[in-house]
Amino acid sequence: MINKRLVSSAAVATAELHLEKGMRMFIERLQDAMRQRGFKQVDLVREADKYGVKLGKSHMSQYVSGKTVPRAEILRFLANCLQVDADWLFRRKYHERVYEVIQIR
Repeated sequence: MINKRLVSSAAVATAELHLEKGMRMFIERLQDAMRQRGFKQVDLVREADKYGVKLGKSHMSQYVSGKTVPRAEILRFLANCLQVDADWLFRRKYHERVYEVIQIR
């Protein structure tokens, strides 16, 4: 557990910058994987529908644009469809550390 008194506003700002960089990396990796597999957003939505996974067009648009990130179940689904590792796609361990710093605000 991080001691709130030890975390400076500079540390939080740094964590937020790293989170932003991580988000950009997620977007790039998602778009790259889609391009390499020949998938468009609608293709992933259709695949989700086939398997009973709730994934709408607006959700995909938000993921690709970086407005939001998918929950774990959707992240795993996207990774499976795109044949990439979910941790590679989202850099999960990296984001968990950054979120921990930001949450203590």
